[in-house]
Amino acid sequence: MQKEYTFFFDESFHDRSINRLSNGNLNIMTPDSLESYIGVFCGFPTKDTEKITLKYLAFESKIKKLFNLSDIQELKTENFHRKNFRFGIQSMGKPVFQFYKEFFTLLNEVKPIIYFYCISKIEFLLRKVFRNLKFSNDCIFSKDAFFYSLTKFLINYHTDKLLALLFQPTTQSNPGVLQKEINITLETILNYIENIKRKEKEYRSFVELQHILVTATFDLDIEEKVNFSYSPNCEQFLKFLRVQNISNKSISIVIDNEENTFNAMQQGNFLSVRQDDSKQCALLRGTDFISGFVGRIIFALYNDEAFKENPISDINDISFNDLETKRLRSKNWFKLTKERFPLYNLIYEVLLKNQKQISPYSSYADQEISFQSLIEYIGIQDWNEFSNYNTTSMNPEYFNTFLCEKIQEYYNYRFYSSQNYC
Repeated sequence: MQKEYTFFFDESFHDRSINRLSNGNLNIMTPDSLESYIGVFCGFPTKDTEKITLKYLAFESKIKKLFNLSDIQELKTENFHRKNFRFGIQSMGKPVFQFYKEFFTLLNEVKPIIYFYCISKIEFLLRKVFRNLKFSNDCIFSKDAFFYSLTKFLINYHTDKLLALLFQPTTQSNPGVLQKEINITLETILNYIENIKRKEKEYRSFVELQHILVTATFDLDIEEKVNFSYSPNCEQFLKFLRVQNISNKSISIVIDNEENTFNAMQQGNFLSVRQDDSKQCALLRGTDFISGFVGRIIFALYNDEAFKENPISDINDISFNDLETKRLRSKNWFKLTKERFPLYNLIYEVLLKNQKQISPYSSYADQEISFQSLIEYIGIQDWNEFSNYNTTSMNPEYFNTFLCEKIQEYYNYRFYSSQNYC
């Protein structure tokens, strides 16, 4: 008889639609937003959920005293100011550090099945806009590689004008205006980065992207607002269950109140799907802390001032941007004390080492891979090894190499080991 499981689902950096704001920016690209949508499934054998709930409630009651909360007040990720995550565990205040230390210790004890994933909102938008794009008959490239390059191009080199055109319907008076602006921007970028050594791979991918866009036929699907799709939540979870060799018919799912996700999960032929209020469901609150942790760390990684490149307001001013200087994450990510370092070992055990993750949903998965790489890079080391790196201040460089290898490994697997060609 198939063992039954109950999975709890929560999400972070959730935008129900993608649209332009009055200031011209996209709602998913404001200073407080994240390009990635994060979803988390956290599961337990159904027969054990009551026992694990009691363990969580005992942990929660104890930890609330650290934050001066009463028993009836809810403790969620939103209670933690973002400054606690600025450089990962190193920058956490003592109460927040203590919380995560005890939280991941509890997870390591109860051994949940955890699946987390990111969806690129920019790629989602571009796949919607370009879904009717017709490629030339002689193309031999991967569609996933095309959308990866297009997404990375837009994230790194978008201008206000280019973003505006993504939401400006094509008419008889302005045919081809979006593709024209993309080609102008691409040509300018290619001319500028052609001889920059650290941009060699990017240059080659953008040359290929330019060729594809020139030879393709455009019939764009542009809308003033694009509603987010929740079907990937179901699709990805079903793929994950197959890897785990768990039947979907043995799965009960509890969703933190979200009608769209609830409706999407109805398509999975699960044993049951229901919504609940996190105020009433302890294990939903626990899942919230996982999704919140993943989201906050990714947000901090991509808002690290040492890593960020200057935005481009006008493509004609690209020469004022310093694209030659290598960007590394701040050394502050790695200035860990002997007391705090083991928490990375513990998080690695809980989120990565003992979990069977599957290929990212989006072609552009740099943010998801960056999070996993940070946890793995620190989490697989012992203190003596890591502290030696700290002494020489080489951790940012070593981590960057580690991350680049992970992204390249993913790129080769996703785009060149499959038969996903047009």
